[in-house]
Amino acid sequence: VWYHVPGGSTDRRWELESTPHAAVMAEAVRLIPDGVPVSAANPFGARLSDRRRIFSYPVVASARWVIIDMRRPYLADIMVSPARFAPYALAMRADPRFRQVFDRDGVMVFRRVTPAPRRPS
Repeated sequence: VWYHVPGGSTDRRWELESTPHAAVMAEAVRLIPDGVPVSAANPFGARLSDRRRIFSYPVVASARWVIIDMRRPYLADIMVSPARFAPYALAMRADPRFRQVFDRDGVMVFRRVTPAPRRPS
């Protein structure tokens, strides 16, 4: 927001821009039911943070949905190169606990197809 102010930063300015990729991100988020546990890459955190359980990808734990972005690859809160992130995306695609339900413009959404682990009481 403050990129135009002297000394302001342009870091992560893309998060505030309305682009075709941002529209794809919003479409992908709408696939995830309200309230379910989710593992999300950092750029999706604000859109999904109102739920009781959200995990910072690559932590999956009891998440029923996972959403990641190859164009803005994050591991926890650290942006990494696409090359460093690629093995994590490949692992999600190969994980038998999840089925990929969305793949557009680098944004991928996975839905758990096996029971999630139970949380200790």
